Amino acid sequence: MTNQPKSYHQIFAIIFILLCGCIFVSYSWIGFATLTEMPGLNADYYYYYRLTRLQFYIYNFLIALTAFVFIIFFIKYLIQRNLKLLKKTSWNFAIFIGLLLIIEIYLSSRFVGKG
Repeated sequence: MTNQPKSYHQIFAIIFILLCGCIFVSYSWIGFATLTEMPGLNADYYYYYRLTRLQFYIYNFLIALTAFVFIIFFIKYLIQRNLKLLKKTSWNFAIFIGLLLIIEIYLSSRFVGKG
């Protein structure tokens, strides 16, 4: 078996890069809004999840940083055409998404609605 990625490996990697980009933009924007205390819902999520501003800011920027690192690795392994490391990164990304879903479900269970 060759170590060169096939076209479907490259397509999946590009889809994962786009997903990481969406995660990066979303979480970094919420973290930035929380840090700068901008008016609006994005800056007030920490209140609904019963976290401190600092805890929520750190959580958002860690998620954004992790997504950015995945983007870098996917691009690096696509350029190098290294199938083994591309598959390994894909599995690590799947684990990251699973953990992210579990954390978001936990935070949603702590949600306190207004009213």
